Amino acid sequence: IGNCEKLRSMSLPNSQINKFTIVDCEELTSIDISNTAKLVELRLDGCPNLLTLNMRQVNSPTLINLDLTTVPILEELNVANTSFLEYITFADNFSSLKVFDMRNSVLKSIRFGKRGDFPTYLDLSPFEMTSVSFYNCPSLQEIRGIDYDGSGEGMFYNCYNLHTVQGNLTLRGNINQIC
Repeated sequence: IGNCEKLRSMSLPNSQINKFTIVDCEELTSIDISNTAKLVELRLDGCPNLLTLNMRQVNSPTLINLDLTTVPILEELNVANTSFLEYITFADNFSSLKVFDMRNSVLKSIRFGKRGDFPTYLDLSPFEMTSVSFYNCPSLQEIRGIDYDGSGEGMFYNCYNLHTVQGNLTLRGNINQIC
């Protein structure tokens, strides 16, 4: 899909697409490709106003690395219930993410820019989160730079390999339900 000047939202949940490419859709603000089990390639170029990307339950064994370097103002990212996605790359100065749902995922790391290897930790330092969930993320070992003040219910439940959380974290709710 390309050069769609007036396209603002794309909703294709439960679709059978295997390659998804969007080029030069400058007014596009929202994409929902949730439950797209056969997706093996995602390419987003020229979508400078994309605010929301829903990839919940995209479970392709070949989609391990998600490149989001061309979406400069993304605020909401849902990668919950993804069984293979391990890495996300954002642009060097990316800082707009506010809502991040990675429940039941195997995500290990985020990097900024394409230089170098992925760090061994999840770097959330550029973000001021309003909503975040790590519920049942067994691959997650370390979180750095988290800035979050909100509900902590079940936030780290079943994150049994998580050994370090570093940053500004204020959790509200039932403390027994956090881990």
